[in-house]
Amino acid sequence: MSKRRTRRPLLLEAIGESGWLERLGRSLIGRARDVVVGFGDDAACVTLPPGSRGLLLVTTDLLIEGTHFTWRTATPATLGEKAVAVNVSDIAAMGGRPTAMVVGLGAPADFEVARLEVVFRAMQKACRRWGIVLVGGDTVRSERFVLAPTLLGEFDGPADRLPLRSRLKERQFLYVTGTVGDAAAGMELLLARKGATALRIAEPYRRRLIERHRRPQPRLAEGQLLAGHFDDLPMIDLSDDLRKSVGLMSQAGGVGVAVQLDRLPISTALWRFCQATGRDAVEMALCGGEDYELLFATAAELAVVRGLFRRNGIKTPVEMIGRVEGRAVRWLDKSGRAIDFRGRPFEHFSH
Repeated sequence: MSKRRTRRPLLLEAIGESGWLERLGRSLIGRARDVVVGFGDDAACVTLPPGSRGLLLVTTDLLIEGTHFTWRTATPATLGEKAVAVNVSDIAAMGGRPTAMVVGLGAPADFEVARLEVVFRAMQKACRRWGIVLVGGDTVRSERFVLAPTLLGEFDGPADRLPLRSRLKERQFLYVTGTVGDAAAGMELLLARKGATALRIAEPYRRRLIERHRRPQPRLAEGQLLAGHFDDLPMIDLSDDLRKSVGLMSQAGGVGVAVQLDRLPISTALWRFCQATGRDAVEMALCGGEDYELLFATAAELAVVRGLFRRNGIKTPVEMIGRVEGRAVRWLDKSGRAIDFRGRPFEHFSH
């Protein structure tokens, strides 16, 4: 019998940039009524809504192979979805609505075209979910895989209503949505998938932690609701870890914060992970990162914030974790004693 030939995968080097862009424009790039010029010209052009008095928001959040992900922790589909979600999270933290996206792509010449199409189909699916039109971008050859989306959005209100970090003031309460620390645990499980650690954690908890790392859920509705309701709101998304984000907000506002560690929202899944690994759940909640929850402050009490969510059909948990007071960031245990965390949060360009 003759051996059946194995079909070789189509690589980027075989079709080049122009071939990839042709495929992209033919099958993946979206159009909508508010897109005047989409794929194919030097720049895209979108209209603003008739009579719009809002503000234009612009954000970009890169995903670089070896820095933000590896193919051990991501698939082409989850990477494409996450590339959109992390940028939507930035718009959510500004209380805005995402509208249009362009994507910078860097890829090795031997990257398979079929895998790249999966990445962009996942991006397109995520864009549809969040009401975004994918209108173009740029492509270059690079040694490592890089996705660099730039997302446009709108803030429906005057500039003095923007939930800037600098609006942190004394006598506010500090809040966080959802739970923190899950994404970091999910990444560790992916990196040690076949090890003993994974086997000691029940599958539902393991799956939840991995999904939290691979598929973050930007709190878009929550951010819009908060920005529309409270006029004393500073807000930041937890792309960085909670510890660093509290510090950034404190620095921007020029005031201190007292965080009550026993009030950190920690999921059952993370508690089980820490029981199995000997890790400290509070430390992971503080220093894990990539949870993409919202950290915000307002003078309104917890019952008011939770009532606002409930009346508007938002089921996302929200917890008050501290107060804005003094001049320094303090981490307090249940008895009110200050705890010293000596570890450093992740910083780009640091050793």
